[in-house]
Amino acid sequence: MKLPHIEVKEQALALVQASPDINPFQDIRAAAQAKLKELDFPHRRVEAWKYTNVVVLQQQGHLLRTADGNAQVTLPEPIFKHRLVFVNGVFNEKASSELPAGVAITQLKDAASLPHPELEQELPAPFALLNSATLQDGLHITVADNTTVEAPIEVLFVSQDAQASHCNTRLHVDIGENSELTLLERYEGQGPVLTNAVTNIAGKDNSRLVHYRVQAEAQDSAHVGSVLVVPGANSVFRSYQLMHGTALRRNDVRTIINHEDAEVNMKGVFVGNNNTHTDNQLAMEHRVPNSRSNMVYKGMAGDKSTLVFNGSIHIHPGAFQTVADLTNNNLLLNRGATVNTKPELTIYNDDVICSHGTTCGELEDDAIFFLRSRGLTEEQAEKMLSLAFINEVLLEMPNEEVADWARPWLNGIFANQEDAS
Repeated sequence: MKLPHIEVKEQALALVQASPDINPFQDIRAAAQAKLKELDFPHRRVEAWKYTNVVVLQQQGHLLRTADGNAQVTLPEPIFKHRLVFVNGVFNEKASSELPAGVAITQLKDAASLPHPELEQELPAPFALLNSATLQDGLHITVADNTTVEAPIEVLFVSQDAQASHCNTRLHVDIGENSELTLLERYEGQGPVLTNAVTNIAGKDNSRLVHYRVQAEAQDSAHVGSVLVVPGANSVFRSYQLMHGTALRRNDVRTIINHEDAEVNMKGVFVGNNNTHTDNQLAMEHRVPNSRSNMVYKGMAGDKSTLVFNGSIHIHPGAFQTVADLTNNNLLLNRGATVNTKPELTIYNDDVICSHGTTCGELEDDAIFFLRSRGLTEEQAEKMLSLAFINEVLLEMPNEEVADWARPWLNGIFANQEDAS
């Protein structure tokens, strides 16, 4: 009897064989395909996938059908003026707008080679490998040296299909020396589409990036996202992630700090309701001295949803004078919800300041009673306290447009939960 993860692997390898060759990526694809053949696909005996079951992909056959990149879809209103649009993994130039000065884009199929091919070995397996093994196109955004991009850029990925299908997205971002950029990576969509996303971000010396990543697809969709960040020396990377649960959501974020005096700050909010699943995997790799990182993720689980958080800080030998903190706070909105959390701290060096911790609790009865005594209903009181729990992350966002968009979106998630309870 074959296990479900074996079935998914067979589907993945069949997809690789059927994918047409693109010249710039032949070596990348061949190497990824060879690794895929050696790997076990996720199942619960694999520690990193212990709480996330991909059997839904095997049962619905997402990898057996590719979503139509020419599909007619309704685009949501933009959050930022300058926007690049993908439909089912295919760049849509007509729906995209002009970009600010100092920013250039190149479709990967038109490039001589893949940007930073050496980073392929740092991507998490196996879905990022599947993305590489079937790579056909994507987008490379570059910011010139000594450039401050005044206007933020939004990259919108829309996935939509009535049948179970999949699409790959690939985004590479390079920030030049002494340059600054604000970038919003936004995922929207309807229907049972698996989005297999890979985003690679590299910064040169003294670069500054504010990176928003919003995952707001419909609850019947699936999303496996891999983000790889490599900041430059004396650079600052600020990340804000917002996501709600879907049939399957996996969010792998890996930061490789291999230049001194880099500063990385990551904040995140993940919300589950109904029967959705959200799995966050964060890895911070400190490989050189004198770097700083701070990760704060907040989860809220309602109805019968499941949240997973695994955050790790790895201090390599020689990475002295590292300052690193990791915090995961979770709120259970319903006794039927589940939260699995595991912060990890691995240190192979003295002369560091590191901390990690997690909490999981419920709304306080006294606080609910206080608000009800002021005329609010129980549902209104719970919603107010829940939004207050995550508002810290929204208030820290440098761009008010994202926070203003997020608040009614989060209210809608809570309203959906109340209707379903």
